[in-house]
Amino acid sequence: MPLDEAMKRSVGRVGSGVLAEYLGYIERLVPGEAGRLHLSAGERVGTVRMRLGADARSAGKPMLIRRVGGDLVFWLNDDAAATGLAPTATPRAGVRSC
Repeated sequence: MPLDEAMKRSVGRVGSGVLAEYLGYIERLVPGEAGRLHLSAGERVGTVRMRLGADARSAGKPMLIRRVGGDLVFWLNDDAAATGLAPTATPRAGVRSC
């Protein structure tokens, strides 16, 4: 088994079935297209966004994730790969980096 596949399968969070679902969305993304996730009742935007972002990072795909109404829209961030910047490089007000 390749190392990257082993790392993807060795998840530490509950709900590894959800991980496979998010990875499927991420793997199907192509440059120039966006994905959309409609949240079900009881799902939190922050939780889904965090998991989607973490899974994208584990897959090595820099991605931008934005909220549009009750949905999350996401797409590959080609600029991050070219510049080496993280997709979430904008600090929030009042947050200091160490």
